[in-house]
Amino acid sequence: MKSAPRLDAIIRTTEDDYYEYGAMEVSRTFNGGTSSKKWLRDAFKLGKALYDMLFRLLDLFNGDEKITKEVQVVGFHCAGLSLEFIRLAYPGVGYVSLLKKEMLVSLPNHVIGGLKDLIRGLTMMARFKEAIRASAAAVAGRNNGQCAEELYQELVDGKAQDGALSGWTVVTP
Repeated sequence: MKSAPRLDAIIRTTEDDYYEYGAMEVSRTFNGGTSSKKWLRDAFKLGKALYDMLFRLLDLFNGDEKITKEVQVVGFHCAGLSLEFIRLAYPGVGYVSLLKKEMLVSLPNHVIGGLKDLIRGLTMMARFKEAIRASAAAVAGRNNGQCAEELYQELVDGKAQDGALSGWTVVTP
């Protein structure tokens, strides 16, 4: 049985043929900071997993740049009360994927005196929730760009979107 690197959490849809929009790696403590072996290993593993998730989503669009620019996946890297948000997007054909690490947020032990950091963390969480929602909407609406008449004409002409011919079966009476 094949074994892949396991993540602590995956953000995905609930259908049978599900789509993944994000992942999370969690560590109990933040000992050693951002240069510790555990932090670096988890960050590398999370980046690779996000890359795989993004390109599985991009396979659905067959290179449609309009939709490709709207899709991104997100990652959360947590250690103790420290939290880092990661976004991965692909701007279009001919570009490389862009991995953006947001600033590290340390959530406070007590709300009093740490309200600014708490609000910063909640704001980032809201932004990433919106990114997931926008990506899910782009994936859900990927077939809605073609009106019924265009689809009918495409089927009658015997040409599929990828340029393949559907053959004589379409034009038989």
